[in-house]
Amino acid sequence: MAEHGQGWEPRAELLRAAHAAGFKLSDPQLGRLHRAGLLKSPRIRALGRGRGTASEFPAGSTGRLLRILEIQKQARTQKFSRIAWRLWWEDGGPLSPPARELLTEIATRWDRDRDELADLLAREDAGEADAERRVEALYLAAEHDRVDAPLGAVRRNTGREGFSSVARVLAEIATGRFESYQDQQEPAQDGTPHPDTTAALVERALALDRARSDRIAGRAPRFAGSSEAHLILLSKLIGERQLVHLVAATPETQLDQARGEVRNLLTLVATFAPMVERTLGGDASGYRTIARALNVRTPRAQASMLLGWLALRQEPQLLDGIRDLIARLPQALAAAELERLSQELAKEVPALEPAIRMAARANLRGAPEESERWRDEIKRVSNEHRERVDEFFARHCEVTQLIATAARADDA
Repeated sequence: MAEHGQGWEPRAELLRAAHAAGFKLSDPQLGRLHRAGLLKSPRIRALGRGRGTASEFPAGSTGRLLRILEIQKQARTQKFSRIAWRLWWEDGGPLSPPARELLTEIATRWDRDRDELADLLAREDAGEADAERRVEALYLAAEHDRVDAPLGAVRRNTGREGFSSVARVLAEIATGRFESYQDQQEPAQDGTPHPDTTAALVERALALDRARSDRIAGRAPRFAGSSEAHLILLSKLIGERQLVHLVAATPETQLDQARGEVRNLLTLVATFAPMVERTLGGDASGYRTIARALNVRTPRAQASMLLGWLALRQEPQLLDGIRDLIARLPQALAAAELERLSQELAKEVPALEPAIRMAARANLRGAPEESERWRDEIKRVSNEHRERVDEFFARHCEVTQLIATAARADDA
């Protein structure tokens, strides 16, 4: 008779590991977890004549079980769909049935709400009094009620008064109806809108006005051209697709690929935007607005972000642009670690703090002469405190590799 199979973990071992970690888990509760798809199903192995059977889980099940129980504890939820989503969001691979249930639920709700809003806007255009009142109430709520990210992030840039004009444009984009700002004044030749127009208000809300003017590390501004043309494309990609059908039609490998792209983009923004804000202050090039809008932490917000990206990545140029952007993630992570180490060095050698801070500011402003001057100052002060500086770098041999990795951003 076959013995306990290599690569299989007895059911009793999973329960013992859970109890040893401080979790109260019964055998029926363990059964519900694998029947829900959170754990791979066990096999039943015969123990021999008169000895009955044993239930064994695939290798790695104990570790996964402990993560599931920890997620339940941290998130204070017993909903299998949310637990499964977090596991997939972090680990990738095939989308488990409970996680797919959450994604499909949110896609269905988005499609329904969008269709209802599109119908309401169409009836408003037709002059129906009830529709006009309801639309006006929606715009007033967008101005004065509490709103969550990303809407809250863009409303901060304009203030409440007049935000209804931005809300109207966003509603038209979401329903696939946006065709123009309907402004009378023409934009400048480079696409910059006239100050007293809806276009200018929308660009300020989305921080595109900063993205038009600010330069980071001497590069060209992050945004140029017609925002109207970009929003027309966005409206077409988001507003004209049934997301629930898109989810069903997307192969597992592409879903996982899109998940990785979204996670990398969120990590890039969360890494780079605070560095820019700490060094240059304010909403330089609109990065603070982007970071606030993309600050998604709950399963529902993450699923909504993924759904939006599934629609947008159907446009090849957008897909290529985002992939080119997230390819810079290693450089951003290296730069963030260098910033942290620089701050640590400044604490150990306080005389270096002003020069380190000003050199970082000059680098992000794209001022090479000023940057070189502060680097010379760093060298001068380092020579005065050579022993302590050398001790610091002896403890952090990784600095050379970090500098080489971060420098690749300048060559891209």
